[in-house]
Amino acid sequence: MSRFFFLSLFFVCINIYPQRYFFRQFSVEKGLPQSTVFSIEQDNWGFLWIGTDGGGICRFDGKEFINYTKSNGLAGNVVRAIHFSEELIWIGTDGA
Repeated sequence: MSRFFFLSLFFVCINIYPQRYFFRQFSVEKGLPQSTVFSIEQDNWGFLWIGTDGGGICRFDGKEFINYTKSNGLAGNVVRAIHFSEELIWIGTDGA
C-alpha cells in the first residue's frame, strides 16, 4: 500500500509543475537569408552556423545574422552540411 501511495504522489507532483519551453522564431524579415534550413551547427565560440537552400550559409551570434554566399567564395548557395574540425569549418554545398 505504501509503495502505491508514494508512486501516486510522485506522478501527481510531476503533473503539478510542467516544464515550459519558449521558442524564438527567426524569419527572412529578421535576417535569415532563406526560410528553408538544411543544417545547423554550433562552433566552439557559441556562434550558430545555418546552411540554407539557396541563401548560402549564415552565422548567428544571438542578435544578428551575417550571410555568406557564392559572392563571398562559397562553391554553391545550397548548403546541406556543416562540420567543424579543430579551427576549420567544412561546408557541403551543391557547387563543384
